[in-house]
Amino acid sequence: MSKELDDTINQLNAIAANLRTNIQTLDETINQKRARLGDLLDMPLSKADYMAYIEADIDRLGERYSKGINGIVARTGKATVGLAEMEGLVAMQAADKTFLSNELLPYLTAGVIGTAVTREAMYWLFGAQIKARLADSFDQIEWVEDAIPVAERKAEIEALHTEIITLETQRDALAAKLLNAGLQG
Repeated sequence: MSKELDDTINQLNAIAANLRTNIQTLDETINQKRARLGDLLDMPLSKADYMAYIEADIDRLGERYSKGINGIVARTGKATVGLAEMEGLVAMQAADKTFLSNELLPYLTAGVIGTAVTREAMYWLFGAQIKARLADSFDQIEWVEDAIPVAERKAEIEALHTEIITLETQRDALAAKLLNAGLQG
């Protein structure tokens, strides 16, 4: 073989080795970022962040009741019950003691048939008390004091996702160069 051909092959091998090293470095960085992502997702929440999720859930469930009861009073999006209708309901109640369970409005069911009180009504009517009682109960639990707040975690998670995608794109481009040159990694 000629010296020139040997030099060219050595240069190709050096380039391939450099590309493999760069790919390996990118793989290591990607794995580190994925590990950090896993840590952020698995770390325990602070009591405040945990309660924020619980309170939002109680509010969400109570909102269903609020929409239901409002739908009864405001059938078209605005209040439509007039004096004649209300007085008619009162008169029907007086004549028939079982009429609407003696309620002018299904206060605890929002019109759901077959139940005395819906869960949603309980969350809407007593949501603040439920939240306070749960917070008091959770005071008995040992919470992580230096937990990274959820807002900070979400921002870091989003940044990590973006970085991982960028790194994977770079890695795939280097691997494609190796393959296109016929230099499998």
